[in-house]
Amino acid sequence: MAQGTPGQAPTPRPSPGGEAALTEQGLRQLVETDPSRWDAWYQLGVLALRQGRHAAVIDCLARAVVLQPNQGELHHYLAASYPALGQRDKAVEHYHRVVCLKPELAEAHNNWGIALAQSGLNGQAKNLVRRYARAEKDRRLALAQFSAWLTGGCTATERHHRS
Repeated sequence: MAQGTPGQAPTPRPSPGGEAALTEQGLRQLVETDPSRWDAWYQLGVLALRQGRHAAVIDCLARAVVLQPNQGELHHYLAASYPALGQRDKAVEHYHRVVCLKPELAEAHNNWGIALAQSGLNGQAKNLVRRYARAEKDRRLALAQFSAWLTGGCTATERHHRS
């Protein structure tokens, strides 16, 4: 997922499953013919995002989310567009959804915290940052220990378990 902060749209990626390089007109015809094409709704949302048309982004991606509610990227782009329309509470809601769907995604935690702070929920934002910082510290420690184990920098007990 591309980086961005709430209110500043991330750089969209290509469609996760749609036809490559369809024009907006072609995509509109596609969703008129088959409204269940979440990938076409996604592409329309990406086009609108590139043009800074946040209301259109929300319209298209909300339709895609109904069809594919567990696609974190859809929620991410929705969350990035809501603040431009003054709907910070919706941004918080969708960044939270991204964190639930992709807890390993540091950017989602960061953007959720920013959205909380921008919504005046500073206490919740601070708690989120603290929780994420603790998890990140634990993850770095675990990676360092694993790296040491792989390279032979381990205790005799650890070497015994490894062999």
